Amino acid sequence: MKIKVCGIADNEDLKSIAASGVDLVGFIFASSSPRYAAGKIDPATSEKISVEFPLVKKVGIFLNEK
Repeated sequence: MKIKVCGIADNEDLKSIAASGVDLVGFIFASSSPRYAAGKIDPATSEKISVEFPLVKKVGIFLNEK
């Protein structure tokens, strides 16, 4: 079984969740989602904070993007 946690908004979230041993973390980029990080994170920022955790796979959640 794989465990994924979505809604990562900042480096502190990622640190806490990665330390718990999850397999995947998700970044919500769909602005219409109630879990969207209210502009706190974008793909470039998520990439920067993800470098510290190379063993945790990352997932981006998008809606109707080109």
